[in-house]
Amino acid sequence: MVGGTIDKLIRHQPSLKKTVLEANVNFLNGIYKIGKNIDSSSESLTRVLLRSEIKETKKSKEVLDFLAAPQSDLVNANNVLMSEPASGPADLLLQSTLDAVNKKEMDKKDAFLNRAVLLYVDVDCRLLESMLQNLAHSQYLTSMQGFNIKLSLLRLPSIPYNFLTTTAAKASASTIRLLTKTLPREILSVVMKQLQSDWVGIRPFWETL
Repeated sequence: MVGGTIDKLIRHQPSLKKTVLEANVNFLNGIYKIGKNIDSSSESLTRVLLRSEIKETKKSKEVLDFLAAPQSDLVNANNVLMSEPASGPADLLLQSTLDAVNKKEMDKKDAFLNRAVLLYVDVDCRLLESMLQNLAHSQYLTSMQGFNIKLSLLRLPSIPYNFLTTTAAKASASTIRLLTKTLPREILSVVMKQLQSDWVGIRPFWETL
C-alpha cells in the first residue's frame, strides 16, 4: 500500500522520482552494510531457526526515517562500495540497528541483525513493487546499481539455509520478476556478470577437482 502511494505521488510530482529512488538505493546499501557486519559463524546465528514470518523488532519508524535521507554510497557491479564516507544514510541505518541490538543480550547480536536484514529486504521489495511496474522507474533504479545491490544482499554469507521459505525471499523474487519483465536484457547482463565474477572467485577450488 505504501509503495503504491509513493508511486502515485511520483506520477503526480515527477520531480520526486530521483529523490525517492536514490533514497531506496541508500536503504539497500544500509541493509548491505548490516549484513556485512554479521558474523555468520557465530553460535547465536547457527542456533537460530529463522521462521518465514519475522516478528522481530519495531523498526518501521527507522525505515521510514531512513528513506527520507539523501544519497550516499553506491555498490558497483562487483559488489564493492564505491565510496565510504565517514557518515551517511547507509551508516545511519547500520548504527540505528546496532543501537537496538545493544539493548539486547550481546550473544544474540548476530541473530538479531540477521532478522533485521530479512525484515528490511522484505520492506524494501514491498515499497518497490508498485514503482517497478513503471519502465522509467526500473531503468533509473538499475542505472543507479540498485539491482546489483539486491544481488549482493542475496549473496550475504549470513543468509539462512531456509531463506527460500521467508517472506523476504518471496518479496525479492517478485521484485526481480518485475525488473526482468521490464528490462530483460539489462537484468540478464547484470546476472551473467555476477555469475562470471563468482565463477572466477571460486576458480582455485574447482581447479582442484
